[in-house]
Amino acid sequence: MKATSPIIFLAFCLFLFISCKKLLEPAVDRAKAGEKDGFTEYVIEAGEHYATANGYKPITNRKEMHFIAWLDSNCIYTAADAVNQGDINKLYGFGDCNTGHQQSSARVGWNWNGTAFDLFAYCYVNSIRQSTLLGYGKPKERPDLSISINENKYLFKLNGKLQTMERGCSTNDIVGYQLYPYFGGDEVAPHRMTVNIREVE
Repeated sequence: MKATSPIIFLAFCLFLFISCKKLLEPAVDRAKAGEKDGFTEYVIEAGEHYATANGYKPITNRKEMHFIAWLDSNCIYTAADAVNQGDINKLYGFGDCNTGHQQSSARVGWNWNGTAFDLFAYCYVNSIRQSTLLGYGKPKERPDLSISINENKYLFKLNGKLQTMERGCSTNDIVGYQLYPYFGGDEVAPHRMTVNIREVE
């Protein structure tokens, strides 16, 4: 039996290297896009309200938005004006009823209460802002959150716990667009903050 040719052996090694590199490329690309373990990292820079990666995305033919989210420890903050500490920042959600989001929308909101993150159901219903406390979270915890519609109601869930809010229309599906992390309130982000979100199908 003849020994394997060094040229054939080198060609085989090169083939394996190229194949492995191709398999790794999608993961590298996702990392460059800010995705880690299926989470998209949204960054709110110091002095800003809006997060990165907040392009317009229409939402139709859906009745629910289900997502896992976690706020990093850099989301702990002290408002410049103590009165604003209770302002509700926005985590994730959608404009609805085929209107602007300050007319009809549903989002999960949050703020830092000094020991934990308060998590809120936060809505605009016929241009009237409404909110109610859903529960609490700690930095890097990964709460399971969802917002669904049922005729003229929004159904918010935090780790399975249900909270119902009014809705400004009664369409069978969400008719609107994606809303992304946003800091404020009256104040801008006092420092760089990162919010990580993974949608669940």
